[in-house]
Amino acid sequence: MRVPTPKTPTKQTTRDDRLRIQTLYYTAGWTINDILLQSPRFTRKQVDHALQCRPTPQKHRCGRKPLLSTPQRKHLIDWATFNSLSRDIPMKELPKWLGWDYGEKAIRIAFKKEGYCRAVRRKKPPISPENQKLRLAWAEEHKDWTDEQWDGICWSDESWCQPGYHKRQWCTRKIGASELFHPDCVTHQ
Repeated sequence: MRVPTPKTPTKQTTRDDRLRIQTLYYTAGWTINDILLQSPRFTRKQVDHALQCRPTPQKHRCGRKPLLSTPQRKHLIDWATFNSLSRDIPMKELPKWLGWDYGEKAIRIAFKKEGYCRAVRRKKPPISPENQKLRLAWAEEHKDWTDEQWDGICWSDESWCQPGYHKRQWCTRKIGASELFHPDCVTHQ
């Protein structure tokens, strides 16, 4: 049964109108004919459109779609963070290791989407709780020393020369401090 509606100039429905129509239909249980009888300013086409679309306009994503799918990104993260050696591999070489045909930019975007980055390895891990207690006890024993007593001590860590690798070492890790001192993200000395 078709309900006749007056032939008035129609205007576009607003967000509030579409929301009202959807509320009456889905929540109140009204039929389309009930809505048309109670609100003669809406046409059948407007009511159908209001029921088929969202009440608020949705912005379509612009730009290029990501090249790597979610399962590929998860596989990439699992492979790149498997051990210390795989964390060392630069982003531009990862597609070769995985046998993929993607560029460095696609890999970088995939890492960023998953919350990972390339960062400089830390030189030494934080001190253990027992060493913290020993250092605190030593500091409390020596807090009242005079300058003459301190002058008599030769500090062993005043030299800048240390053995090992002298360039920055980079690794793949999570953004933030959660993996800052992960054993795989600390320098190998």
